[in-house]
Amino acid sequence: MAPIRSRCLPALLIAVAIAAVPAAVSAGTTKCIEDPMNTLSAILREADDSDVFVRVDKQYAYGDDSKQYDELCSAYEKSSDDRKKQVKIVKVNGDDTDGGDGVAKELGADDEDTWPTYFLIKKGTKNSDFPQSVKAYEEEDRSSDKLAEFLHRETGATIGSFVYSLGMMDTLASKFVDAGKEDARYGEIQRRAIAFGSKIMAIMIKFRADNDLKMVADLYVKAFFKILESDDYAQKQTDRIKKLMEKDNSMSNAKREQMSQKLHILSKFTEPKELTDAENRSLLINIGMNVVLFVAFVVTLLQMIFGSGEEAEKEPVDAEAVEEAEDEEVDEKED
Repeated sequence: MAPIRSRCLPALLIAVAIAAVPAAVSAGTTKCIEDPMNTLSAILREADDSDVFVRVDKQYAYGDDSKQYDELCSAYEKSSDDRKKQVKIVKVNGDDTDGGDGVAKELGADDEDTWPTYFLIKKGTKNSDFPQSVKAYEEEDRSSDKLAEFLHRETGATIGSFVYSLGMMDTLASKFVDAGKEDARYGEIQRRAIAFGSKIMAIMIKFRADNDLKMVADLYVKAFFKILESDDYAQKQTDRIKKLMEKDNSMSNAKREQMSQKLHILSKFTEPKELTDAENRSLLINIGMNVVLFVAFVVTLLQMIFGSGEEAEKEPVDAEAVEEAEDEEVDEKED
């Protein structure tokens, strides 16, 4: 029989994944590195434990491009450290004859007319990997939003204020609000079924999503069940949160972002979209697929834990019989 520890470990991991509530987003403390990098080795040291986003520009840069970089750094500072730990942001003064110009040349960015230019140096890059592990930002749009999108695409870091939508949860919310308009008694059963369906979908999302989306899935599920208790929950919460955001000017950016996320989800219940026939069919198919996957998963889990994979009991070895057989073999050889 398999050891208890190895049999129970999958169950423990699943229990943690299902039951754990993601921690609140902490305020950011890391900033863009202000001191300009004057050597390539200094940049590569920063790349030991994360990707590095490098900006090459004049020492005393000004204008819209400079403002966009400042906005990126401001958003970077305000984002939670957990969400931006994948990347550091540094700058190189390409016209600094004290070393910056040499770094710009090594990056292939010594043409002042192209400044500012941006490069991403991947984590773990060494001198021997250079410049193969360097990716240039080649888009003409160098706005802070576009730069943040590039970093999210290339490193996974989420910089700035993000509000997430889970399409299937939005569709469920519309179906939930619409339920019971024709038959109140049947509608209540339908609403409860949809609420529990959202719980199954949230569990499936948590197995393949990052922490931000796990938190969003939890907020959707909470809204479904709170509205089951009180029909006016979504509207009351919307009014309360809006009033709080208008009144509290000292609210941190992280907290304000959380509030915006809640408002976005609540709006799916207060302002539900009208579903087309195609969206209704897609919803039923997706719910069916998720339920089947969930049931298959549970069955597999139960088989792992309680399955009849007992090892067949071995018959006890008769030591005397073994010894007699060995003696007979020796006797045969002697004859």
